[in-house]
Amino acid sequence: MKNEIKLFKNNTANKDWDDMDWIQEFNRFLLGYLPEGISIPNEHLVKLTPNQAYIVLWYLREHFSILPDSFTKCDNCDSIYDDGKEGYYFEKGNEIGNNFCGGCDHLAPYEDED
Repeated sequence: MKNEIKLFKNNTANKDWDDMDWIQEFNRFLLGYLPEGISIPNEHLVKLTPNQAYIVLWYLREHFSILPDSFTKCDNCDSIYDDGKEGYYFEKGNEIGNNFCGGCDHLAPYEDED
């Protein structure tokens, strides 16, 4: 698998996860939730907002190229999803576009096709 993420230390129970599973776990870590088998004192926990956490993921993807390009954040529910497998991107004119995951894509303001 392209850009497969493998942890060399503390790879809990040798999880058979794909890239999105690892990204989801790291995103949850950035939001303040610890993965199973990891303990950090509360005063050292990272607790970012969903937008701040996504910027960290985005930076790792764009600048270091260590995360796959196919993930993005839903602008409706803040979940991270694989835009190559689900979701919808809506952009109208010069407005900034919006991303909708598979669970929220029904909320996108689809344009009627003539």
